[in-house]
Amino acid sequence: MSVACPLPNGLGCPPQATTQEESSVPTGKPGGARALESRTSLAVAGQSKAPFPRDDMERQVAEGLRDRFGRDVPVDMVWAFCRGHCPTDVQLAVLKSGSARMSRASISAAAHNMARDRGKVVTADEFLRRWSANVAKHFEEALALLVEVNIDRMASQPPPPPPHMATFDEAWPSRELGDEKTGRVAVLDCIGSIKFELVAKLTHDEVLACYAHRMEAIRQRKLKLVGRLASDAFYHTTVVDLKGLTMGHFRKENRTFIARAFKFSSACYPETTYRIFVINAPGFFSMMWKVVRPWIDADVQDKIQILGKGELHKLRDAGLDLDVA
Repeated sequence: MSVACPLPNGLGCPPQATTQEESSVPTGKPGGARALESRTSLAVAGQSKAPFPRDDMERQVAEGLRDRFGRDVPVDMVWAFCRGHCPTDVQLAVLKSGSARMSRASISAAAHNMARDRGKVVTADEFLRRWSANVAKHFEEALALLVEVNIDRMASQPPPPPPHMATFDEAWPSRELGDEKTGRVAVLDCIGSIKFELVAKLTHDEVLACYAHRMEAIRQRKLKLVGRLASDAFYHTTVVDLKGLTMGHFRKENRTFIARAFKFSSACYPETTYRIFVINAPGFFSMMWKVVRPWIDADVQDKIQILGKGELHKLRDAGLDLDVA
């Protein structure tokens, strides 16, 4: 007796024949879910032969998320929250053990070894329960935040720009740099050039709505690359230009909206950062990093490279042709 796979093909179900037209990314479906579902295997960034889900446990977490929140949840969201909210300590233990898969055996062994000193053994079933609960909790929180900024990921059309988008773009400059060497989207974020006198004309809610619209635009751009890059497309590279950064950026009224934007990004766009290059950092930045660091997830911190004047060749090595003088 055969059982129909409960997930779309893009989530790792048995391959089905697809036409050339089906395997391309249609532009008429905002969010890209249909494009992803038409693919029989999505490669995980850095592991081109690994599908999503990579094993039965991740499949169960993905199934549970869609069962609870709806089958029309875009696949990039399912992927991001399942990958981004796997209990990190056990996940790292599995990877350090050299196991290629998050199998029940590898998870049980890793959890057992980590729990010995705590006097409690975590079984694979308990790990799966924690993982599923963690994903659902963060997903629900993200949906609530997206509603606040008028973004509905399941809508048939993307939302129009907020009314103050032009003012926000002038106040907080940012632009797309095209595709870097890996083929992923690259973005320039000119935090050092923020014009606080313009930001002051907007409420904090208006600033966040504009920031969210910018993040959604990046997401839509990435989804167009899925046909070529599979799930590698879900990651992007950011170049943070701190030219113009002053101590004024860290006044309470200024850092509040920046911190809120960073936390929103962390909550609603997990597992989307490939790497971050920080350029034109002033001498006092190392001191201010202690203030900024808590705003950023630990796994994202590990992807940040602060480039000195003698290291800007790393931008060119990454395929980024950027004048940083």
